[in-house]
Amino acid sequence: MSASDDFDYRTPASDDPLLLRRNLLRQGTSDAEIRRELRDGSIGRVWWGGYTAPDTTSDDDVDDHTRRDERYRLMIRAAVRVGGPRRYLSQQSAATVLDIPLLHKDTTTVHVTSERVGRASRGLVIHQARVPDSDFVEIDGVTVTSIGRTVCVLARSGTFREAVCALDSDLFQARIRKQPFEVMPIVDAMRRRHGIAMLRTALPLTSDQSESIGESVSKCVIVEAGSIPVPERQPEVVVGRRKEKWGKKTLPPLSVETNRIRPTRPPTVSG
Repeated sequence: MSASDDFDYRTPASDDPLLLRRNLLRQGTSDAEIRRELRDGSIGRVWWGGYTAPDTTSDDDVDDHTRRDERYRLMIRAAVRVGGPRRYLSQQSAATVLDIPLLHKDTTTVHVTSERVGRASRGLVIHQARVPDSDFVEIDGVTVTSIGRTVCVLARSGTFREAVCALDSDLFQARIRKQPFEVMPIVDAMRRRHGIAMLRTALPLTSDQSESIGESVSKCVIVEAGSIPVPERQPEVVVGRRKEKWGKKTLPPLSVETNRIRPTRPPTVSG
């Protein structure tokens, strides 16, 4: 996977909003001055030894979701640049680096995986797990769990809706990026891990046609209702003699009766 063009996790740019304590000390700033600027609000702490100017994400035109995401990306960057070796970004943090949308993404905690040790502290969770080399990718010099591994782990640890949304996002992103992969080998390798039942329950409902979290959540609501047929994702809609993709273009008013959308039977969901 390629990272976002404007987000470098390893190398600071000249206008980088992330300030690291070690760099400030190297430039002649003292710890006392850093503490004073923190008290005055001139800078804000995003990580241990990582700071940013308070106006970095305070643009009035930026919604709260975007502001939280920007701050979380700064947290991840700081964690990568001051963290220990043999720790690899995983879970929500890997999904952020991989630009995989999630439902209810936790932006308060950086998640990493280590083969040696597992522990949790404020703002950081180290997951202990042995991950095969094939389940890692490198983004701007930073090793993260692959798109398939990331969403399968999240699906195991989340709710039914969170699992479906993660897997849908995974398959859709893999399709539009033209980087297909096989999910079943990853699932089979996790067969003895906690939460595997949730992952297997969500899999039959997943599709590479769900283009947003909202679409995936709507599908879950329909399945949970039990009495509503599950609609075909992104079907062709016939309006007169024209064929359109549902959701791609605005249909003319009062043309709904000419649409032909074929419902499908709800899939059987088993644990």
